Amino acid sequence: MEGAYILLFFLLFLHKSYAAVLHIISDSSFLTDRDTLVSPARIFELGFFKPGSSENRYLGIWYKNISIRKVVWVANRDYPLLGTSPLVLKIVDQGILGLFNNISLIWSSNTTTLANVTAKLQDNGNLVVIDQDSGVIWQSFDYPTDTLLPGMKLGRDLLRGKEWHLSSWKSSQDPAPGEFTLGADAVGYPEYKIKHRALVKVRNEPWANQLLCRIVIGNKSLAFTYDVIIQEVSKGQLEFFWATREMVVGRRWQSINMTQQSCACLDEKRFVPKNPKGWETGDWSSGCIRRAPLECKNGIEGFIKYSNLKLPDTEYTWFDMNMTLEECHTKCLQNCTCMAYANPDNTRSICLFWFSDLLDIVQPDDIGGRDIFVRMASTELGNNV
Repeated sequence: MEGAYILLFFLLFLHKSYAAVLHIISDSSFLTDRDTLVSPARIFELGFFKPGSSENRYLGIWYKNISIRKVVWVANRDYPLLGTSPLVLKIVDQGILGLFNNISLIWSSNTTTLANVTAKLQDNGNLVVIDQDSGVIWQSFDYPTDTLLPGMKLGRDLLRGKEWHLSSWKSSQDPAPGEFTLGADAVGYPEYKIKHRALVKVRNEPWANQLLCRIVIGNKSLAFTYDVIIQEVSKGQLEFFWATREMVVGRRWQSINMTQQSCACLDEKRFVPKNPKGWETGDWSSGCIRRAPLECKNGIEGFIKYSNLKLPDTEYTWFDMNMTLEECHTKCLQNCTCMAYANPDNTRSICLFWFSDLLDIVQPDDIGGRDIFVRMASTELGNNV
């Protein structure tokens, strides 16, 4: 096999000493380190690049017609190509899309099929391997790097056990996975979080169908996908790149920085700091507790509505995709461990239940938060049952 690869490169550079723009890769049409693969409408381009001042080479995808190159996907981010050895991307044995140097296989799509196979770059930036009999058998959208393109997903494929998440570059010169990730929790109602290693740095609102994103919650997947922006995670920040739906006119990157926050109890009339001394010194880790403890006697407890909030962390929650708020109230009241309930998406009937501490409730700076109904002792209810 090694001899065959050496012969391949000998023939390759004997007969092809010019750069080419390709629209398809097959077993007879291959991409060298001088070529690029371009999407049909010339929106995206795939080729080899060197990040920053690094001499390492990578196979990546970027916007073709935006002057400041922004690489949005990297194939061999864990396997830099050193030196100046010739490179080729080609369909080989049993439908594998493989990246080779003159010694070995560097990266592959890890696919297997006996049918004729081609690889194409779509106008949404998705590199696909297509089996003529069964269609797409592999796609780069299933392996995001640090950027979320319109149509990509973050979340989980429940059938295949696959997770879609972003991970930062190690540095501007090294696209290997860095210490920051953006993804969804493995349990509970889906929401995405930026983590520094295992530490949660930023948590979003629990998923809801909003202007720029679509939410998919079903038996096969839990995911959200954006319509009109690129989202990148870098050094614990989110950067947004705005463009038209046709993705041909780029504007500029905007960074969202992590900010330091102060804490307050949700309701100072009904909640107090669990550790008052720590609270005074800026240690809010113990959170707040109810002034009147819950007793859960004969259903006499109830719920108080708090509005315009970023809902609590949903890692330890249960949800029903077809339940009214009235049904939520009844079901939560019947379970003494149910601490709160809410509808995270006002466009449809969803009930989200919390069964542990309510963590990371935030009052947004602008209107647009959600309502949450928090379980309280009967002595705290007054006229708010």
